Amino acid sequence: QCRAGCRELAEELHLQQALLWEPGPRKCVGRDSGERMPGQERWTGGRWGRGLLVVALVLQQLPFLLSSQPSGTAFAPHARFSVSQSNMRSFTPRPARKLYTTGLQSLSGVDDSSSGDGFRMRGANSGGGTVGDLSLLGAVRKLRVGDLKTTCEVPFPGYTNENYKFVCEKDSFFVKLNRNLLAKDMFEGEAMSLRAMRFAGMQCPLPVTYGDLPDGGSYLIMQWVDFDPFAMTDKKAQKQLGRTIAAMHAHQPERHQFFGFGVPTRVGSLQMNNNFAASWADFFVEQRLRPHLTAINEYFPEKSVDLARLADDVCCKTHEVLDRLGDVRPSILHGNLCTGNAGGLQRADDVVTPFVFDPTSFYGHSEFDLAYHEWPVKDSFNGLSDSFLKGYHEVLPRANGHEEREEIYQFLHILEHICSGGETYIPLAYQYARSILS
Repeated sequence: QCRAGCRELAEELHLQQALLWEPGPRKCVGRDSGERMPGQERWTGGRWGRGLLVVALVLQQLPFLLSSQPSGTAFAPHARFSVSQSNMRSFTPRPARKLYTTGLQSLSGVDDSSSGDGFRMRGANSGGGTVGDLSLLGAVRKLRVGDLKTTCEVPFPGYTNENYKFVCEKDSFFVKLNRNLLAKDMFEGEAMSLRAMRFAGMQCPLPVTYGDLPDGGSYLIMQWVDFDPFAMTDKKAQKQLGRTIAAMHAHQPERHQFFGFGVPTRVGSLQMNNNFAASWADFFVEQRLRPHLTAINEYFPEKSVDLARLADDVCCKTHEVLDRLGDVRPSILHGNLCTGNAGGLQRADDVVTPFVFDPTSFYGHSEFDLAYHEWPVKDSFNGLSDSFLKGYHEVLPRANGHEEREEIYQFLHILEHICSGGETYIPLAYQYARSILS
């Protein structure tokens, strides 16, 4: 148990470094305020410093490791949000279905009489589940929140992951399950994004733990939060969202001098590298725009001929436009901010607190998160209204040249839609490319 605990704590230390390390001197600065993860104090890098911190963390967790209960994860779940039950509308999960494995019921404590649609183990019809399913339920067991009572599926149309609500005796969790990709390719970036935004004061899910499944795939466990996914259809709520996002962008400007992120992130099926760069123009063109254009040419070589012909010129023009910004301060970004990735927490005074999820964060130019304003696809649920922009600029004033840069940032999001299988966006992307060049 001690050896297993050491490995878990070493992984925790590695993840903290991925979030906080930047190019330059080997120095890692701890948090001065806000949430504090275990062992995240002010310290300087080096082999001895890392080793001593691991030893300190092991000693801190030693009573738990030696207890008769299963060892816990490095991230202890806690109740961050205390809100009343909100109207979930069509987002309300369906009733739970019993788990179809004999040994599993003794492991999870699920009532045999439950019925409906819930977490169903692979191979259930043959009387047994996969090792990966048992591994996931074991990870939930390690959280020390009592027996697993019920599970229910949370429908997200068009998503590639399986999504469930797990209700345990002491807490409830939102579980994402992917049967194909490892955690470092699928969920590590999302978990680190959520932690970075929470550190900057944003209301978003608390990532509890994530990991790989022995037979392939991975999982992400987050604390369950009741929220209204349709809250951002209200203009007042969008205005408050704009203020909240601006406050997140303005959080501790002295902490970061480079653009990028410590781990790769993913939009749908598209993985994005986040290697740090000193220039916003260099990062945006080389880590975002050019790789997206290259991927589209590989995915749809026949349909993207005209767009591929303009790719180099668009990259040069974009670099020129972003260079004119001068000194840009990196801000933590959501990365894919739209009304489809935002909801609201209903407070007792009927005031909606913005709540965001599904981020692909990195440190970049704050205006990038405004790209879904006046979204050109009118029948989509993604567009941000003028109320959002008004609330945002109450906190951070509008900079000159905003309209030109908004077009560039919208162009990148359109390319992301194409890379995720939306080839119908290719003509729109070509129109944007011609507009940027003109």
